[in-house]
Amino acid sequence: MSNDYHDAVDDARLDAAARNVLSLSTTDCPVPVQELAARVVTETFCTCVTDAADACESRVSTIHTGLIEEVVRRAEAATGSTRTACQTS
Repeated sequence: MSNDYHDAVDDARLDAAARNVLSLSTTDCPVPVQELAARVVTETFCTCVTDAADACESRVSTIHTGLIEEVVRRAEAATGSTRTACQTS
């Protein structure tokens, strides 16, 4: 991540977002993990990171997409597999 977002994006927030995705994945059936991550990123990170960048790029920004992908990666790493919400092992 760029240093421009150091205060708004850090490991603690990314880990918390991943835990939130995992928590939601057990209650929001059947929602793809990617969709849960997108929702959690919107709820977790400052709009100065997501909304401002989206507006500048006139689409879902690179930083916004990167946050979603990183939250998905961390959630999948925590479970040891790729999965969709509500999938049983």
